[in-house]
Amino acid sequence: MTLTLYDQDFDSELLTKVTEAVNSDSERITMYICSDGGWVCVCQVLLNIINGNKERFKLIGFESLSSAGFEFFVKAECEKELLPYTLGMIHQPTRTMSLNNTLKPVGEGDKASYERVKKYTIPEDEIFIKRLGLKPKELREYKKGNDVYFQYDRFLEVAENYKTNLK
Repeated sequence: MTLTLYDQDFDSELLTKVTEAVNSDSERITMYICSDGGWVCVCQVLLNIINGNKERFKLIGFESLSSAGFEFFVKAECEKELLPYTLGMIHQPTRTMSLNNTLKPVGEGDKASYERVKKYTIPEDEIFIKRLGLKPKELREYKKGNDVYFQYDRFLEVAENYKTNLK
């Protein structure tokens, strides 16, 4: 089975497509993916599905993999191929919560979100970024909150850094 996911957001639609593919009789699932990103929580669920079935999947990244799309491609443990001229982009994840003028969370839900982000999400982001082996300029731009772009060769390099730094 082949899934072609051009300009695909990481959303419930993508999750449904991948779940249907996994539940099909197909022994091998090839996913062509070009994505500007989407929900990180969907990315994490998809990684769980694909890494749990890694012998069945092959990912082929093309054109652009940004934000959650970049993270997904790099963290997937299945067979992967990056087509020439594919660009990558990372940036700090966007988190939504209401803060007062002293940057403290406003409501109870926002307080819980804030504590969860501090305890779990921020350290996880820092580990991911460290494993990529960013150059000093790339790391400075990332920490400033800017988008960091990778041409094809550099994309391959940071993806390999991530894989190597897992050990």
